[in-house]
Amino acid sequence: MQVEEKHLNLFEPSELCQFKLIVKDKAFYTNVDEMSKLSPIFAATFVSIPRRRSKKSKKHIEPVEEDPATREIVDEKAEDILLFLRCLTANTALKLITADNFGTVLRLAKKYQVDSLIVACEQFVLKE
Repeated sequence: MQVEEKHLNLFEPSELCQFKLIVKDKAFYTNVDEMSKLSPIFAATFVSIPRRRSKKSKKHIEPVEEDPATREIVDEKAEDILLFLRCLTANTALKLITADNFGTVLRLAKKYQVDSLIVACEQFVLKE
């Protein structure tokens, strides 16, 4: 299943995209329902109780206490998450995956357990 492009307005909140992911100094808005269907990691993140991550925690996404509809990804580059989110839009993953970014897309697809994107990476390898 892929998120429809109209449901993934990455830079501004909308009726469908009100959940904010902060990566470094960038904010991306996502659709909670669609992202939860794509990734068990995001599904768990969206229902978690807002709290600060302990220094010993291995969580990749931490809540921002001031805003429960916001999470911060602390261990990734903004441009990598932008590419990852764009690859989740309908029918674009294979168009966006290149030899240069394949490793990043596959790594994030595995990290966030997005099976459809892992399959797209496999298809890219077979195509090349």
